[in-house]
Amino acid sequence: MSNTVGVAVYGLGTVGSAAVEIMQAAGNGRLRLRHVVVRDKARKRAIDFDPALLTDDWCQPLHDPKVGLVVELMGGVDPASRVVRRALESGKHVVTANKALIATHGASLEALADAYGVALRYEAAVGGAIPLIHTLRGTLKGNRITRIRGILNGTTNFILTRMSTDGMSFDEALREAQRRGFAEADPSADISGLDAAQKLVILARHAFGYWVPVECVERTGIEDVRPEQGEVFKLIAEAVLTDGSLRLRVGPQRLASTDPMAHVNDENNAVLIEGDFAGSLTFIGRGAGALPTGSAVYDDIVAAIC
Repeated sequence: MSNTVGVAVYGLGTVGSAAVEIMQAAGNGRLRLRHVVVRDKARKRAIDFDPALLTDDWCQPLHDPKVGLVVELMGGVDPASRVVRRALESGKHVVTANKALIATHGASLEALADAYGVALRYEAAVGGAIPLIHTLRGTLKGNRITRIRGILNGTTNFILTRMSTDGMSFDEALREAQRRGFAEADPSADISGLDAAQKLVILARHAFGYWVPVECVERTGIEDVRPEQGEVFKLIAEAVLTDGSLRLRVGPQRLASTDPMAHVNDENNAVLIEGDFAGSLTFIGRGAGALPTGSAVYDDIVAAIC
């Protein structure tokens, strides 16, 4: 097919595997998987696809003229930054779920995408399958956004929920989150609030029109939070625009039972967006996990080639 778009996927971990699985199940005739870049080609994979597509050479897909779209799902800033920049400079669309990369280099990557006339999409970087970025730059585009408030990290929300409802210790709740796949082996970015801060920076860019350095987000983690059973604590991320001044902060808050966020439990995320015309809108859903995030990645892939 002359209008077939070759796709290269970088990273075949939890999200990468889900994205490939969804791409295959969807059966979109315009998409053809051409390369899957991994660190270890010999490692056994949980999904079934042509092993000839595997490569450990991250440069190879970027030199393939039949690749029109790169899906970066490696995580971290390097070498992801080099891959994404080279892809954009090669005239290839890019889809990523990498919040650390976008929060750190979003401004320069957007400028690069504009310069080369290609798409850079990263809906999956915030909120899993919840269409937050799509809403901010689409449905609510005519609104003046004044506030964003929400639970943006499923790991800390799971931990705090288990501590409050089950009386677990912090360490017990963390181990349970890791056992269920809601927490990484190294959960420091989640626990410290850095993950939520990165996501808040990305939402703020689309709500208020400019990038705020992650270092400028006021941030407190949940390391010292020890709720009594029945007390409700949540790690709340908030961006507020007041008299032209924008303040971003992330930190644990003790919530009253009347607060809607108090009833968002376990790995779920929730985000409230306030606009001058639309009023107050709240989005709730699974903010993490392979299939929700993979679903958002696939939606971005389809949007990028349309």
